[in-house]
Amino acid sequence: MKYILSIAIILAATFLNPVRADIAGQGIYLRIVDDADAAVKAGDFAKAEQLYMEAMQLQPDNNGNILLLSNLGMVRFYMGNDSLALVTLDEAHSIAPKSTTILLNRARVRLVNGMAAEALEDYELVSSIDPDQPDPYFYKGMIELSGGLLDRAEADFTRLRELDPEGDNTSLAWARLLVIKKRHSEAISYLNRLIDHEKSSDYLASRALCHLMIGNLGEAAEDIADGLALAPDDGMLYLYRAMLNKRRYQPSQAKADGNKAVELGVKREVVDALLKN
Repeated sequence: MKYILSIAIILAATFLNPVRADIAGQGIYLRIVDDADAAVKAGDFAKAEQLYMEAMQLQPDNNGNILLLSNLGMVRFYMGNDSLALVTLDEAHSIAPKSTTILLNRARVRLVNGMAAEALEDYELVSSIDPDQPDPYFYKGMIELSGGLLDRAEADFTRLRELDPEGDNTSLAWARLLVIKKRHSEAISYLNRLIDHEKSSDYLASRALCHLMIGNLGEAAEDIADGLALAPDDGMLYLYRAMLNKRRYQPSQAKADGNKAVELGVKREVVDALLKN
């Protein structure tokens, strides 16, 4: 998993420890860490939690423990214990305030828990410590986008594009921004790249909407059909098909698809607004 540091990194950190344990003790420590990493990969997070704690208790002065503490925080997050995960990551951050790994981990947990402002602070810290790391610019920009701060988001996405021009996060960021700015033709080029890598219903729905907005009804129809084949209960796809049918002067089909969209969770006022005369 991306947010769990491997035993190779732990091993490098342990050799920096000025208080060296005996060789046998060090071997036991590293074997426990290796077992914990294997448990994470296997999805046995309760076992991983136990093993990380056991390793830290075995050698409490080992410099590698700060990395284990960060891993422990993420394991607790994967287990659904978000409050304890944040306490653990706060502790890790207090010990190593310049660790971008810990900050990124804490930002992720904060974001999932609706703490967008606090997550943004962590991402800002990461980009100040390591301005060439692309991930913070993506997440900063997405938070800003959701808050209507389009200029700030565009600045972060521009930096992201400089650092990772071909990355999926870059394509997703720019597609979202350009759709919001109603620059649909430009958004399509980024959505094309995403769909080339992963033909998901969400991406197909977004591209269908862009095609609808610029009058490419045939292309929109293809994307909607492909999207519904992947996700037959996607309400937004039915809404877009209702819009398509309305533009093709098929009011009864448009009404039926609009009602189906509502059944699948799309708000009635949204459907009515998009299908009004």
